[in-house]
Amino acid sequence: MAWENVATLGIAVAALVVSIASARYSKKSANASDRSAKAAERSAVAAERQAAAAEAALPPPEPPVRWAVRPQGRDGYVMRNMGSDPAFNVKLDDRGGFITVLDQHEVVQPGESVEFWIVRVAEAVGINEVHVTWDGQDEPVVVPLH
Repeated sequence: MAWENVATLGIAVAALVVSIASARYSKKSANASDRSAKAAERSAVAAERQAAAAEAALPPPEPPVRWAVRPQGRDGYVMRNMGSDPAFNVKLDDRGGFITVLDQHEVVQPGESVEFWIVRVAEAVGINEVHVTWDGQDEPVVVPLH
């Protein structure tokens, strides 16, 4: 066998060894990539769960129109818009004629108020809340008297 053939055979064997080693490293690299992709997916799922839990833990936002009632005088009350938005066409349920609105407003801006009286007769003794509606809030909101 000539030395050229031996050299060619040596180069071929070396190429085979390098090729086998490269295939092994490729397989290890592919396995590592798979593990990395699975870990990234688990991390993304955990992050989504954490974000959902954090969102669920947040208190609900304040309604844009909120009311607070305080007494004024013997039978009078002031109902103030404590929210951030105006309330249009505010209406108090008169509770069978026992509540009289003194100053009716088309618009009650934030910080503004509506004054009303409660007629104090035996039938009205149990009134401890008012029911309020306004444009966009057809279902009455119950506001306690304080």
